[in-house]
Amino acid sequence: MAGARRRGYTERMRTITRHGSHSRHHERPSVEQDLFAFDWAASGWAGIAAGAAFILLQTALVTLFEGGQNTDAIRLIAAIAVGSGALPAATPLTAIIYLAAMGVHMILSLIYARILALCIDGMTAQRAVLIGAAFGAGLYILNYYVFTAVFPWFAVSRGWITLTSHVAFGVIAASIYAGMTGHKPEKESPTFH
Repeated sequence: MAGARRRGYTERMRTITRHGSHSRHHERPSVEQDLFAFDWAASGWAGIAAGAAFILLQTALVTLFEGGQNTDAIRLIAAIAVGSGALPAATPLTAIIYLAAMGVHMILSLIYARILALCIDGMTAQRAVLIGAAFGAGLYILNYYVFTAVFPWFAVSRGWITLTSHVAFGVIAASIYAGMTGHKPEKESPTFH
């Protein structure tokens, strides 16, 4: 009889714990629950904004500091979709080249921002931004040292400008995601005078 009561109590406690009622036992949410609770919209907006900022920053810095054409980044990205025929500066910047570049770039921006958001979800805003900066630097290495095995024309863009643009992408995406999901800044420690 005592064993039956004990089994009933154990089952009730499992049910209470599963349904979120007060209990001394806390279970970590499953991956499925984490993904269901993840803010997909905020990560999407973060990707769109950070992707647009990346293109603007990259083209501005290349134009200002390297004397390149402000369409260089667009041509490099477009060549992923339409082939290396988009690369020569003598090739006119057609709507197809521009749309191909923006399509590829925004899809990648959404994917990368969502991966970053999954990594920083639940962190403080400051920590999220630091992780975002490191994530952007990691993307630079991935895009310009790993993916160049498939898209060798990206090797020409290696350098501080492209690294800066990637770090900015990570910082902007993390900042927007953290802001949209209500991440609070860390409390400052009290200072004594």
